[in-house]
Amino acid sequence: MIMLMANINDTWQDITAYTGAYSRADNIRALGMSFDFKLLSNPLDRNAKGRELPIGTKLTLFSDGEQIFSGIVVSYERSSLSEYTYKSYDYGFYLNKTEALIQFNDISASAAIQKLCGENGIPVGAIADIPTNVRKIYNGDKISDIIRDLITMGENETGKKYRLEVRKNKLFIEEYYQPAAGSGFNPADVPGSFRSTYSIEEMATRVLIASSCEKNATIRATAEDSEAVTKYGLLTSVEKIDDKNNSQAMNIAKKKLKELNKIKRSFKITLFGDDAVRSGRILVFNQPDINLVGAFLVRNCVHRYDGFNHIMELELEV
Repeated sequence: MIMLMANINDTWQDITAYTGAYSRADNIRALGMSFDFKLLSNPLDRNAKGRELPIGTKLTLFSDGEQIFSGIVVSYERSSLSEYTYKSYDYGFYLNKTEALIQFNDISASAAIQKLCGENGIPVGAIADIPTNVRKIYNGDKISDIIRDLITMGENETGKKYRLEVRKNKLFIEEYYQPAAGSGFNPADVPGSFRSTYSIEEMATRVLIASSCEKNATIRATAEDSEAVTKYGLLTSVEKIDDKNNSQAMNIAKKKLKELNKIKRSFKITLFGDDAVRSGRILVFNQPDINLVGAFLVRNCVHRYDGFNHIMELELEV
């Protein structure tokens, strides 16, 4: 059962009865989750007037008693006498808007993120161990961009992938993982409508590692798949790194080539909803009839709630 609460005049009130068309969405490239909904407020009906919410109203969405969204109203549209459409974001919204000045001297990326959050009053839920050494100054960069840059450094060096998100008003940075089905039912067992694409537009058959210093154009390492070059052509990706020795540069080149040297397979699919599923999670499918077999990363996730119906629209990638 879905319930939407709003903080109105410093009091939390249940507004489920006169709201609907709930949709919450997140994307692997974005920090925050969005939540859209419609609200009815009729100025001609004394029992239904004055319900509209001001921008900045705090919201919390529950599913079967579990909090699945918490954030604030950032905009709304009025499309008729009585219908309002609201857009809200979780508290990752502030990280996308706030800038920082900070310097890191020979500390790990995970320690740098902890320091950044501590100096800016950002509550932390969990930060994965990212051992990459950081020596860098950020001057007026958005906090979300600084965190993404630190994560990218770690991903390039370790080959691991991390998901950045806000849950229950706390920042989490975790490796991609497979969520447990909330009800024991696996939505991957019953796929609905789908569309699949196959492309080499983002492929790289050669990776060059260069210094990020603008005065230095030296190539530090090169990794190439000659067989793939013969088959698909020379597709080069240049990656810039900070202060890495040659062995680290070659390691990064090999890991990046492994990541990029493949045909990109992506699926858009509709499934029965499971609140445990978000972008950055891994779902395992066994649907050979539609060539959907194996582990797939959720890149984009939209949950739609309509009465007792709950579906999710996912964009998946191998």
